[in-house]
Amino acid sequence: MLDFFWSGRAAPSAYAALTYADTFLESQGPWLLALLLLNIPMFVGVIVQGRWSPLIRRIQTGLGLVTCGVMAWTIADGPVFVAPVSDRTLRFFLGLIVVFTLVDLGIKRYRRVRPTPNILIQT
Repeated sequence: MLDFFWSGRAAPSAYAALTYADTFLESQGPWLLALLLLNIPMFVGVIVQGRWSPLIRRIQTGLGLVTCGVMAWTIADGPVFVAPVSDRTLRFFLGLIVVFTLVDLGIKRYRRVRPTPNILIQT
């Protein structure tokens, strides 16, 4: 990405700051990429249908929970970036994403439409 924006003339420290650790590329990286790419067909389904169906909402909830789990695993495991400052910054923002996603899913769960019981009142 640096080569695209700076035509290969970015500072060496920029390349060092954005270099992935080998352990991340071998373990969590493919999982995170696959989970993020799974969002594309889900959103295409929403666009094609023109609305969020109950099935797509359940898929979104499950995908969100699994993604949060992999992000938490990434935070708890070894480094993501080789540079310590970049790694700490990424872990902080991943933590924020996990917290906000779980709060969002909790609010959606709390606010979902629940059918009221059919109570017959006899007089």
